[in-house]
Amino acid sequence: MSNSHNDLATTTHARSWTTALNHPFSVPRTYNGYQNHYYPFYNQFLQPSQKSLTPSGISSQHTSMLDVPEVLERVLSFLNLQDRLSTRLVCKQWYVASRHLLHIQTVWQENPIPENQYLVLRGLSRLDSLTYCLRQRDFDDTPNVQVAWSRLRDRVSSGQTACLKSLTVSGPVNIHLRIAPLLPYMASLTSLHLQSVSSTSYTIALLLESCPQLRVLDIHSGSSLHPRRLHVLEAGKTLGPYKLHTLSLYKVCITQASIETTVASCSKLKSLSLIDLIDPPLPILESDITATTRIDKRRLITTIGESCPNLRHLHCSANQGQRAMVSPMSLFTNLDSLGLPAQAICPELVTIIQEYTTVLTSLTIEGVSDNNAELSASLHQYLCTAARHLKQLDASHVHLDDRLLNLGATIHPPTAPAAISPTSVTPPDKIWACRNLISLNISFGTQEEAVRNLAESSRIIFGYISQVCPRLQHLKVSRNAIDCSLDGGLCLLSELDDLRTLEIKTTTLTTLNLWDFGWMDNEPPVLRRLADKMSLNDSRVQRSFRSRYEWLGCKDSRHVDCQRLELLGLISSPSSSPPSLASTPTSALNSRSMVRSNQHPHQHQRSLSNGSRSTGTYPHHSFHSPSLSYSGRIELATSNTVRWPHLERITIRQTNDRRNQTQNIHGFIKKMRPNLSFDV
Repeated sequence: MSNSHNDLATTTHARSWTTALNHPFSVPRTYNGYQNHYYPFYNQFLQPSQKSLTPSGISSQHTSMLDVPEVLERVLSFLNLQDRLSTRLVCKQWYVASRHLLHIQTVWQENPIPENQYLVLRGLSRLDSLTYCLRQRDFDDTPNVQVAWSRLRDRVSSGQTACLKSLTVSGPVNIHLRIAPLLPYMASLTSLHLQSVSSTSYTIALLLESCPQLRVLDIHSGSSLHPRRLHVLEAGKTLGPYKLHTLSLYKVCITQASIETTVASCSKLKSLSLIDLIDPPLPILESDITATTRIDKRRLITTIGESCPNLRHLHCSANQGQRAMVSPMSLFTNLDSLGLPAQAICPELVTIIQEYTTVLTSLTIEGVSDNNAELSASLHQYLCTAARHLKQLDASHVHLDDRLLNLGATIHPPTAPAAISPTSVTPPDKIWACRNLISLNISFGTQEEAVRNLAESSRIIFGYISQVCPRLQHLKVSRNAIDCSLDGGLCLLSELDDLRTLEIKTTTLTTLNLWDFGWMDNEPPVLRRLADKMSLNDSRVQRSFRSRYEWLGCKDSRHVDCQRLELLGLISSPSSSPPSLASTPTSALNSRSMVRSNQHPHQHQRSLSNGSRSTGTYPHHSFHSPSLSYSGRIELATSNTVRWPHLERITIRQTNDRRNQTQNIHGFIKKMRPNLSFDV
């Protein structure tokens, strides 16, 4: 008996040992009494030839796609910053691949009491970006600052910043004494930013000559507008040509001759921004520039166009000579981003832009115009005829006449007869062609704001934008007076499914109630359950539904005007068809089709809809229509899509809020959409 037991045990152990050896995914093991000992790498040492070579002599080891550096770097590029910081700790290969995706930066501050400067010096060789900051000029002469700068200079001169890519200088730093001695040791520097740095301590030529690999130069002056404190920036002696691709001058006091000299020596420029430049005061010492020759915008634009054939972005704002900039704009045929003052927007410019409209994707208009009617008509003409590829429009101070958005007949002021009205406008039968627009920042205004129907004009604006710009992600609308209530048609913007940020800026805001924003609620489980359990013979459920509907803002559920909800796009009709801008104008675009209801304010109720789209036609039926049951109508109202699924922030900027109504709305919206950032 014992012998058979021993034979059975031996056979079992032998079979286990054989199975472990032959199984490709098992680990061999030995049995010693009551313990098992595992050797994870036993197979690799026992049969190396069976795993490394095939019968044909070709290696069979599998190489993962992540072992290819290009593939691994591509995969890691989709991770966020926090995950990239973690993946670099996996192994050396992952560290090398993720290192190119990380931007390590730090700040060096010159203070009498240096804080953590030893940490900056220790990690100087691993930096991608360095910010050199100085708060007060009085710190230059202190011993601690002198010692700290000497240590920094020694580390830089030893080659520890040879891989530095970006340098930012902020504050009243003396470029000639502090930064110029360090630039020759930054051989890889490609980006240089100067913020609030005195222009008397450097020239543009000094920066370009010291950094031969420089691609981006950004100068943001913080000088005062007082003539006695202005410091004129000089171009210096340029030897060029340079490899500069991007040049930005913001609020810099510089002569036009210096701009032309710099641009002429940078023929590879792809982006040029001349924003709010300050003309130097007269007389200019050691210069023959006079008041008549220092400003010649035609010559400036011509020089830019002839010297920079590869220019893709041009932003040039001017205080004088705006119309002289128009005709030389024909030299630019490869622009995809353009920024001009409002005075330069005219029919002639629109005709010129149409020649290279196939690549223009961004348009920025700064300032205000003396002739707002011409500006509005020219901008509207451009948007209707030549803006098919436009993705970004920034016209925050244009005051576009919103009557141009009405596709109806001639609009006359209500207080004046139509025959003698001098301000009648007949809008063209055109709509904006910028259906690919992603970002829109625009202001509206008209001469008859005080006497026109505010709710009607607001519906025209919101409805027009929602129909002609369906791909908007960022929207900012400014108007002196606007109606954001349910009657004002703010809910029409729910057509924009991709909207992420919404900002409304106004001076006067109409009286708002909680039910004006109830349509934003994307959680209708209570109404859906009530609709499922609804029965005409169940009076208890009927009473429960009525009490729920009173909480929504209506006195009684029988006071519902379904036609009004359909016109506002809050519910859809079963027989409605999708809107077609080419065939018939939608109700959101035609103010005459909007119904002016004289119902009680409580009937501007929060909608039962969970989100629907505006339709082109709206049949006249109500909740008491015999063709549709009561529960069926409620189900129709609650079976729609989610409104604004990607919305992250909504902002309402109001100058006058005497009723303190925005705070109440803030709490109401935060309760409905807790993940939404709502700013007032």
